[in-house]
Amino acid sequence: METIGSASALFWSGSPTQEWWQPLTQSYGFLVKPECRIPENFNFPQDIIEMMDEQRKIQASKPKDERVYVGAEIQIHGLSEQGLGIYTLHRFEDYDRDETAMYDDFHLSQISQP
Repeated sequence: METIGSASALFWSGSPTQEWWQPLTQSYGFLVKPECRIPENFNFPQDIIEMMDEQRKIQASKPKDERVYVGAEIQIHGLSEQGLGIYTLHRFEDYDRDETAMYDDFHLSQISQP
């Protein structure tokens, strides 16, 4: 995947007691994890759904203790000079099932109290 530009961002540089930030230039681009094929003529955000479908299939073929579980919802977080944009791109067919299982397995007794 080729780099298509750059953006300036602020990164902390120094100990937590210092009260200054250093601007650094970072390249545009992306990576995927877990693995999947990146389409030759990548079309954002449309190709994301197909790529995540492939990730889910690859991971489902692995033993349970080696899988990376790819969520049932795709959220896009985009940072630009205009600010941060967040939206839900897609919900997979197992969203409701996974959400129910997640909350069914959640117990308040598992939360540590201060």
